Amino acid sequence: RYVAGIKSEVDRFDKQLKLFSDTLEAWLVVQKGWLALEAIFAAPDIQRQVPAEAAAFAHVDRTYKDIMRRTHDRPNALQCGTTPGWLEALTKCGETLEAVQKGLEDYLETKRTAFPRFYFLSNEELLDILRQAKIPQAVQPHLPKCFDGIYTLEFGTATTDGPAVGPPNDIMAMASIEGERVAFGRTLKARGLVESWLSSVESNMRLTLKGLAKKALKEYTASGRPGWVLAQPAQLAILVSNIYWCQEVESCLTADSDANTQLQQLHARCVMQLEEL
Repeated sequence: RYVAGIKSEVDRFDKQLKLFSDTLEAWLVVQKGWLALEAIFAAPDIQRQVPAEAAAFAHVDRTYKDIMRRTHDRPNALQCGTTPGWLEALTKCGETLEAVQKGLEDYLETKRTAFPRFYFLSNEELLDILRQAKIPQAVQPHLPKCFDGIYTLEFGTATTDGPAVGPPNDIMAMASIEGERVAFGRTLKARGLVESWLSSVESNMRLTLKGLAKKALKEYTASGRPGWVLAQPAQLAILVSNIYWCQEVESCLTADSDANTQLQQLHARCVMQLEEL
């Protein structure tokens, strides 16, 4: 009863505030989505790989920047928040950004399906690789998450005072965090899709270690064990040592003589080998 005289004015102001509240809420949703996607779609490589999402984001980008420019020119919160058409425009932008985000996640899923080790990376980390697809070295910070034993890949480098040591996009070797280097059996080309050449790295990692394991198995008895251990990648030294240890234990257990005596002799031999290292 206290507003009877100005009820129409109060109702008008109440509607204004409600519109302002709804507009501000939609505005913040768009701002959050725009901030998350703006840096992603600024990369030409991403724009080429997801053209539909890039076009949709570009439309939102123009609308949002136009609203922000007009807000800057007219810094009055209530006037801006109740501008006719802005609530509808911002609501539509928010829906578009949500669809773009979903499309981007579907795109990332196709990349992870092609190279499952990408599942170890967050969306932000994977996008960091994809938006630098033309720079193979950009995968280096993320390799330890994709490969448990690989810390870096050794790419070819061009020297200023001598001949080039392989093209910059050629992969020569892999290295562990301890600095152990294993050269690939053949030079790999970091060309094309990231998931394709990383799959090639994965398969050649297995082939290279398999070949070195066969070689280490043959050389185990041909040279002194301390020198042999230091000449092998640590993983293969453990693998081949375990193979021979299992063979020797089996021989002890199946020998015609006392198995306990044989095992004691094997234990003494193992202790001596450790001391030699």
